[in-house]
Amino acid sequence: MVLVDIGNSITKVLGLHGGKVVRHHFDLKTALGRESFLTTLATLAPETIYVAAVSSAGMNLLQKQAEVYDLDICRLEAGTMRSYCAQNGYTVSNISKLGADLFADIVGEPTQLPQLIVECGTATKFLLVDEHKTFLGGMIFPGVASCSARLDSATDGLRTYNLEVPPRPYSLHTAEAVNAGAIYGTAYMLRAYAEDMKRIYPDLTVILTGGSAEILKTVLPKIDWPDFRFDPDHIFKGIARSFGVYEQLKECFYEK
Repeated sequence: MVLVDIGNSITKVLGLHGGKVVRHHFDLKTALGRESFLTTLATLAPETIYVAAVSSAGMNLLQKQAEVYDLDICRLEAGTMRSYCAQNGYTVSNISKLGADLFADIVGEPTQLPQLIVECGTATKFLLVDEHKTFLGGMIFPGVASCSARLDSATDGLRTYNLEVPPRPYSLHTAEAVNAGAIYGTAYMLRAYAEDMKRIYPDLTVILTGGSAEILKTVLPKIDWPDFRFDPDHIFKGIARSFGVYEQLKECFYEK
């Protein structure tokens, strides 16, 4: 079996093949990325694909491949979400409007402690879940990798710069200053937000995940805030739990 996370920017695949853990990521906006994605699925030839999708184009591509190779696709949708919540004590009042990726993040790690899940993707999402497994809501803003492109499209004097971590949270050089805003700015925002939430929820656990999480993981200690846990597989865990296949796949997941 294989887990697939179809995002707006990157599509990720995780599963077991021949007794080995396989990991892949693809940019489905490119012809090479689409070709590689389809080739990988054909090679893995899983009986069942469990998928969370926020990109309709990526999901359509997967469905066409499934028809060719007679693959069984289980897509994370509202019915499965409601069933999982009812069976596992979660309260998520906005399931009808909630993206599958966010739901997978919310249920990625059941616990009796409040959680702040920080999903660093095309958009950065802060998702707050209390100690009673009630999803309280969150905040959404442009992702670390999206900031430069947003400025490029909205200004005459700035353009899209390669994403690199500047040595300091300030610079006289435009590219470094833009990256400092995107990366350090997000890090400072997370630190302030988490510390504020801890006044309400002292036992709050912060989970850092998503495509840009690796960058923030290196920057947060530089601003004297190591109070988080890094888990690049958090959304995969949520997909697996939602479909009841976590135990079969738990050896695939990142653990620290």
